[in-house]
Amino acid sequence: KVTDFGIARAATDAQLTLPGTTMGSVHYLAPEQVRGLGATQASDVYALGIVLYEMLVGHRPWEADTAAAVAMGRLGGPVPGPSDQVAVAPDLDAIVRRALAKDPADRFPSAGAMAAALEAFIATTGIRGSSVSAAGAVPVTAGGAGVALPVPTPGAGTAGPLAAGASPVIAGGAGAAAAVARPAQARRIVASDGPTIVESDGSRIAESGESGIVEPGGPPPAPPGRMSAWTWLAGIAGLLVLVAAGYLIFRFMTGLTAAPSGAVPVPNFVGQSLDDARTTAESLGLSLDATPQETPGKPVGTIVSQDPPVGTQVDRGSTVKVAVATGSTTVAVPDIRGKTEADALAALFAAGLANGTPSRQYDATVPAGQVVSQGVAPGTQVAKGTPVDYVVSLGPQPSPTPSPSGPPSPSPSPTPNPTPTPPATPAPIPVGDYRCISLGQATDVLTSEGFVLGSVVTNPTGQAYDNTWLVQAQLPSPGEQRPPGTAIRFTVISPTSACP
Repeated sequence: KVTDFGIARAATDAQLTLPGTTMGSVHYLAPEQVRGLGATQASDVYALGIVLYEMLVGHRPWEADTAAAVAMGRLGGPVPGPSDQVAVAPDLDAIVRRALAKDPADRFPSAGAMAAALEAFIATTGIRGSSVSAAGAVPVTAGGAGVALPVPTPGAGTAGPLAAGASPVIAGGAGAAAAVARPAQARRIVASDGPTIVESDGSRIAESGESGIVEPGGPPPAPPGRMSAWTWLAGIAGLLVLVAAGYLIFRFMTGLTAAPSGAVPVPNFVGQSLDDARTTAESLGLSLDATPQETPGKPVGTIVSQDPPVGTQVDRGSTVKVAVATGSTTVAVPDIRGKTEADALAALFAAGLANGTPSRQYDATVPAGQVVSQGVAPGTQVAKGTPVDYVVSLGPQPSPTPSPSGPPSPSPSPTPNPTPTPPATPAPIPVGDYRCISLGQATDVLTSEGFVLGSVVTNPTGQAYDNTWLVQAQLPSPGEQRPPGTAIRFTVISPTSACP
């Protein structure tokens, strides 16, 4: 019985070979392992062949003074066989030689195949047990481990591969004994101080070194040609594996994806209202998990996405996640009428709105510089970021100078001194765009263009600011024509804020 298989077991857990190094019992290493390759089933068959050779002959096929010499010895020369040392049946000798083949492909493909060959040899020769001699055989002691093997002898009247009169070789040490064989029915050989050997078709041999007592009887031999239970189990297992592999290949090639029992395909909810989608889902045994999502341009209350996607097979009772459009976030437009333009812009920015196109007109009641009207009525709900137009008052319209009535009568007067001609008013120039740059940079630019810095308002109002704050809005607006020296007013925001 196997008592230790530690190295083979560990080899499945970790690589035990390093470059130039091989770990194992050198006397049982296969040639490919000596060359540094990994162990395979064929390596195990080779090691088993050495064990079988050792059992038949009494020593291993290669012996040397050093482990390296033992390992290298099996790389050259012919494959040894037990018949080179002792008399062994040709069939058994061929089994050992095949197990010891140098090329792994020439060995038995598996331990099961080697076992089947040994079973066939046993069934053919009638061997049952650890030793046997043919009817009428004469035992020969060859020195070894106490195993008798049949040797076929040509001649008439043979029954099976062993003829009557064949000579078995007993591989055993001094004192090994062979029992008397009879060509009649199976007999029972009982050692005087040892156990009984299992039956054969013609005789039994006691394992002890003492003489045995021949007794008639014993169970009949097993029928030749019987296949072992392991062979049947291996065949059935192989058939099941082939069937399973064929089924999987068929499913893979045909792309069949059968839905599990009770599964339903997910319908398309996108574009439906939430109420209609819930009705559809309930009819299929599904439920919806709705999440609001701001989606400009999509009808409010409609589904814009879903998970799982359309066509996915899910079990009844599953939940489908959907996103429902809520439209853009709306805000109320503040009332900026009567405010200065700077305060009006601050109110619009605080509400999340943008300044629209400003215009100016004369107004007899609204002081100059204040907002007369706005493009969107106060309190109206609009989307965030909507621009709001407004009109700024220029004050009362000046009345024309009345013309004098009739020509004045000339009166003598001294010749007056000539009146100096007033300097010409400089032509207006376009106002630059100073938004989204720092207050310091904007001041430098407008000064270089001929304007001056006017009032500065913060958003939110009342905050302390410096030249690093960003210009959010300006008056006059970019592109308006203003004479040089016009004061440019700014609304500024914190440098950490996002400038629109």
